[in-house]
Amino acid sequence: AAADERLILPPGKKPADELDRYKNFLKVETHRLKMLHRAGGGGKEICHARAAMLDVLLHHILAAVLPDEGESAALALIAVGGYGRGELNPHSDVDILFLHDGTLVQRGRPKPRLTLAVDGLLYTLWDIGLKVGHSVRSIADCVRAANDDLRTKTALIEARLVLGPQTLFDHFRKAVVTRCVKGQETAYISARLADQVGPWSPDQQEAFDIQLRLQPRRVRRDAGPLTLVARHRVRRIHHDECDIRRAAHHRAGAEGVRLDHLRAIAHAAGVDVLLQQLCGPPGPLHEHHAVGA
Repeated sequence: AAADERLILPPGKKPADELDRYKNFLKVETHRLKMLHRAGGGGKEICHARAAMLDVLLHHILAAVLPDEGESAALALIAVGGYGRGELNPHSDVDILFLHDGTLVQRGRPKPRLTLAVDGLLYTLWDIGLKVGHSVRSIADCVRAANDDLRTKTALIEARLVLGPQTLFDHFRKAVVTRCVKGQETAYISARLADQVGPWSPDQQEAFDIQLRLQPRRVRRDAGPLTLVARHRVRRIHHDECDIRRAAHHRAGAEGVRLDHLRAIAHAAGVDVLLQQLCGPPGPLHEHHAVGA
């Protein structure tokens, strides 16, 4: 409620006129999350809170850019990738999809309302210092892009509705699942595993190895079905991973997470013992593990 009140614009004002309002909102809410982190808040909890905070901000900006509701059923704002999962660190990119039903494009060119929505939101987010990745697509565009590019498919699988009609989002989800995922599960998992392996420099390989050992859903091929205890450990590992990623972002700041940050924080977190109890010692990078339950 308090956040909503701080983000409501005075009559006649546009988002571009109120950048300081949005910057202050980000500063205050980010500081609160940092205090929660220092007080021992869980990484997953804090990442979810940051994603929810961005949801509120984007909702208010887009609503101010498009104050009338005349064509609201034609456009939805979708969070994808890490933002879609609700796992957003302080310096992570905010990846969004402007999903339209096709009526906002004519002869391959966006109509004024779509241009207004895209430009109005993106320029505001850039001006207040956020790193934003974006795409503008219809459902058919999403299906083509997902089947053409593995990482796009992964990002769209993790999509989440931020603002707009639930029916449009539901049609999108159904199309992605039925036309991009069903019947392709084994090939998709194999491609994802292959995509995570070099050729990289030694430092890149070490950074990947650190994060690979923190992945919550990888178990040895010979581990068999996960027991109830193992499932509990998997969930705990995921929380540990979020804690480490969050801590790495705080330590690195805007310069970005480096290998030395990962080394120091992973060692300090002491998660290796737990991981080896579940998965065994880490093997060479080219030895893949099966995806668990």
